[in-house]
Amino acid sequence: MAEIKENVTPENDEVLEEIPQWFPLDVAATIYPNARRYGWCTTYRFAFIMKEEVDPVLLKQALKDIAPRFPSFFVKVKAGLFWYYFERTDDLDIVEEEDYYPCRYIETMETTKPAMRVLYYKNRISIETFHSIADGGAALVFNKTLVARYLELKGVKITLTEDIADINEKPKKYEMEDSFRANYKKLKGLSRKEDTAYCYKAPAIKNYYKVIHGLIPAEDIKAAAKSRGMTITEFLMVAYLYAFYVNAPGKVNKPIKISIPASLRARFGSRTLRNFSLYTNIGFNPKGRKDITFEEIFEMVKGKLEAGLATEELQKMLSVNVRDAQNPILRLVPNFLKKPVMQLIFDHGGENKFTSGMTNLGIQKMPPEMYEHIERMECLLGSSPTKKLLCAMITYNNIVNISFTSDAKETDVQKTFFRVLAENGIRVRVECNCKEGN
Repeated sequence: MAEIKENVTPENDEVLEEIPQWFPLDVAATIYPNARRYGWCTTYRFAFIMKEEVDPVLLKQALKDIAPRFPSFFVKVKAGLFWYYFERTDDLDIVEEEDYYPCRYIETMETTKPAMRVLYYKNRISIETFHSIADGGAALVFNKTLVARYLELKGVKITLTEDIADINEKPKKYEMEDSFRANYKKLKGLSRKEDTAYCYKAPAIKNYYKVIHGLIPAEDIKAAAKSRGMTITEFLMVAYLYAFYVNAPGKVNKPIKISIPASLRARFGSRTLRNFSLYTNIGFNPKGRKDITFEEIFEMVKGKLEAGLATEELQKMLSVNVRDAQNPILRLVPNFLKKPVMQLIFDHGGENKFTSGMTNLGIQKMPPEMYEHIERMECLLGSSPTKKLLCAMITYNNIVNISFTSDAKETDVQKTFFRVLAENGIRVRVECNCKEGN
């Protein structure tokens, strides 16, 4: 995720005296219930690898203790005649021992439970969330608060930080804000036109999910990127583009593009605990060439990431999203007619504009007391019907954890990516949830 300069607006700490039982989805959330289909919905995971085995009784109590502080998380999705909405739920029976593959389908509607789950296995605590509830930036506040409360119940005194909520306080109004609508500007000449990207094809396997972690010293990536005159995000993005390029089965005549998300909170002065991030798709078109080098790819994409995440571009993307969400014709179309159209838009108007996604959650800091109990952090992205390989990274305690997730057995792209890093002097320890050769 590219660095965004802070531009904080005056803070309103007004508390939310009455929690609504029903409330609308934010602008970014509206696509996910429509895109949902049998056996799949957009899910992601954050995991905390603890230094001792997890106590499930205390974990369940921690969830109950923090629930009143996060009303926008404990919701399920309901279908109205014309649109979806959130309904709060008090059913907190979502803590269970993990016994299946990560980021599996979450029931979001025909249930009494919130559209999320909390899992434990030996010394791992995992929180999986349906993307309509919140983006990764908001989810990290929830997840860190949960783990902090769990440690408090074990007798650890935790010093609160800005991304660990005080559960003795009431929720704030700004935390429930739809920051897309709050920052909407009516602009002319907005368009979603973008070239279709090269599609990485790999046969999906039912009930299979490959996770490959690359654990890397942060100073190694910094040194490698600096030596090439790149930012860390640029270096990793170019390595990923190169890996797709050299492993393409033939000549590529479409752009190979990586979708890079960025939180908008600092840029627009928001502290919402719902979705507030946008994506920019960065890449290059090989135009049939088979001899393009790593260095040439960088020259082709140089400056594009910074330009794509400029304030003016972010405002345009924000405004076009809100404009389309407020389209009166679309709003008056019944859900049963709207859903197939929205699925088509998701697959062919969004997903086909990039080859893969690469999410960087950045450096995660904790109160000093928590470092003594947390070994590392992980972030996993659930695959989609069209994207069979995704990448997420998170940095904790000077270790960058780069995680590839896929529902296919092929590992050609992942191997090339880590080989490029190793050739640039970066030490990589690779872990996988499958046997060698699978």
